[in-house]
Amino acid sequence: MSDKPVLLFVTGAWHPPKCYDGLKRALIDLGYECVIPKLPTVGADSHGVTWEADKAKIVETAERFFTEGRQVVLIAHSYGGIPATAATQGQGTHERAGVGLQGGFHSIIFLTAFAIPVRGWDLITTFGGAYPEWLKTGEKYTKNKLTEMVPEQARNGVYSGCSEEAIQTALEATVPHSQDAFETSLDFIAADITIPKTYIICEKDQLLLLPLQEQLVESTP
Repeated sequence: MSDKPVLLFVTGAWHPPKCYDGLKRALIDLGYECVIPKLPTVGADSHGVTWEADKAKIVETAERFFTEGRQVVLIAHSYGGIPATAATQGQGTHERAGVGLQGGFHSIIFLTAFAIPVRGWDLITTFGGAYPEWLKTGEKYTKNKLTEMVPEQARNGVYSGCSEEAIQTALEATVPHSQDAFETSLDFIAADITIPKTYIICEKDQLLLLPLQEQLVESTP
């Protein structure tokens, strides 16, 4: 068994695990075991599904490593920061050890991700209250709606700095995403996380702009 922790990558919205194959291969080449579960909120059949289902999937995926006594590092990208945050509740290594359980989440890395700053907020509130123009959505807070990227409009906002080949590959793989996942509030937020936290800022990101990323970092001790 490897002494290295398992890396559990939590994907962003609209992008299934295959969109992260290149990153997964790079991490495996460095000697890590890396898993990227498909989140229930991703896909054409995700009407009404919230981040709570994603949280359950993350914990379920990690549990098989926990039972082996292994530690897991969460890496959360974009939307993935929300269910990843929720998944850490009561599942840190020290918390689990305190009740006689093996393994646990060792730490969490937010990769240009939503670290919700205020209890009772959801993603869209944190984002400023309005969806981007390149996204097809239903009326806010009407339940059971899907969101879907408009490919040509999303190019610059979502894939800035990427090669044309990478953009096309990603666009061909994108799928709808549950709108309810963006409009369901959290009571357990980034500031409540008890395991070590790291936030990787991407200064040129055109979706989570730098000022918002900096605000999220400042609000998360």
